[in-house]
Amino acid sequence: MADGQRIQILRNGKDKYGRTLARVLVNGNDVSQILINEGLARPWRRHREPWC
Repeated sequence: MADGQRIQILRNGKDKYGRTLARVLVNGNDVSQILINEGLARPWRRHREPWC
């Protein structure tokens, strides 16, 4: 991420291990969706799926 970009962290609870769950936005764009679109991540479907 470059200087001057607006980064937002939207916290929305904790998981069963106490880790913070959040969405990350850069200049209003959802980072998770960018990673999914580029094939670098997959959406969570409420269960673990094989990666390869």
